[in-house]
Amino acid sequence: MYKGLLTNIQAAAGLQEMRIYKLWPHTDWKQVWKNLNDAPISENMRCVLYQAIHDLLPTNVTLHRINMTPSNTCL
Repeated sequence: MYKGLLTNIQAAAGLQEMRIYKLWPHTDWKQVWKNLNDAPISENMRCVLYQAIHDLLPTNVTLHRINMTPSNTCL
């Protein structure tokens, strides 16, 4: 399932390599995806973890990076 998502994301963005791979080049991503896939968790939790790994969750740090909040700290 995730290999299909990866292929679709790369094709849509015209990317050869995911951004997260460039940010953390020394991470064993094959093992990360295997661990995520093999974890005994619900599909909803798996999706949340996938978003967290890709830094897609709307945290103050992420929102501040795209100028949606005045500060990257919690108030």
